[in-house]
Amino acid sequence: MVIEEGPPPQKRMNNTAVAELLQAGEMAAASKDGSGEACAHQRVGTQKKKVLSTNKKEAKSQLNYAIPIANLLLAWGWEDRKSSDAWRAALILVSGVVLPPIRRVSFPLLLTTSITLLSFLLLNPAPPLPLRRRMGFVTVNSHMATEEKSVSGDRMLVFVPPHPLIKHWISVLRNEQTPCPIFRNAMAELGRLLMYEASRDWLPTVTGEIQSPMAIASVEFIDPREPIAIVPILRAGLALAEHASSILPATKTYHLGVSRNEETLLPTIYLNKLPEKFPEGSRVFVVDPMLATGGTIVAALDLLKERGIDNKQMKVISAVAAPPALQKLSEKFPGLHVYTGIIDPTVNEKGFIIPGLGDAGDRSYGT
Repeated sequence: MVIEEGPPPQKRMNNTAVAELLQAGEMAAASKDGSGEACAHQRVGTQKKKVLSTNKKEAKSQLNYAIPIANLLLAWGWEDRKSSDAWRAALILVSGVVLPPIRRVSFPLLLTTSITLLSFLLLNPAPPLPLRRRMGFVTVNSHMATEEKSVSGDRMLVFVPPHPLIKHWISVLRNEQTPCPIFRNAMAELGRLLMYEASRDWLPTVTGEIQSPMAIASVEFIDPREPIAIVPILRAGLALAEHASSILPATKTYHLGVSRNEETLLPTIYLNKLPEKFPEGSRVFVVDPMLATGGTIVAALDLLKERGIDNKQMKVISAVAAPPALQKLSEKFPGLHVYTGIIDPTVNEKGFIIPGLGDAGDRSYGT
């Protein structure tokens, strides 16, 4: 029985096969006449063109999906300020996915691509940092105050705790239909949560042992000999600081009245119940619901510094903050910590935060 087999399936040649074919062509040329040499070189040239065409298609296919992914990685790195990680990931992607097909096409092309990539990295350093970091303060979207240790120590830190209850009470305060009693209660609840977050790892404590119903237990208490000073800026600060005593076991409250000229937006102090000098090591919560232009809060902190309070001994509690106030604070009080429910983008010509929540004092007390 004779089985007739068809021609073997044609296989795509790689670089090794091309080299072997070239060598065979040279050997054939040495033993054949000029016409045979021409035919051999023609066959080799045809096969080589097919290989180059195939590899170019592969390279183009790789580039079509590799470059958008690399761009996405770089965008992610710039946005989240992890540029070094993004550059590293992009380089790995380009080196592992883009360069191999180029290498198979042509070594000169590989060399050119590598030099171009290196030049791009040298001439295009990591992009400028976001505005809020360049302004001198850092926004920390975390409720864990222990994360302060991982951030630079001499810049002002702005904490925006991501607690859903904080977002809830901010939403209640924003609603123009919220009646006065509910508005004031929402302000008090928001202040309670913000002071709870701000007091992490900051309160003075004492340790000891007590007898529980079952055995001796090691315990830790808030030290009542070092009360936290609460300085609400009237009027709206009273509502935000209303529940301070329910959060902090030992407090002293010092009222500070500051009004703002509606035309010049400059602050005027009309009531000052601060002591002449605070005890050494005192900790102070300055409570001002609206950090808009920054005039009021800067005036209040200046009074505290005149009475012996360092930037790191006071924390600002606010419902809503805006960039103009935060910029002033970061310039004058490096190392200060600000806790706010939300940061709004801008302030209008009348000094009100947009979108904000209106006049906090008027809405809290109806006058």
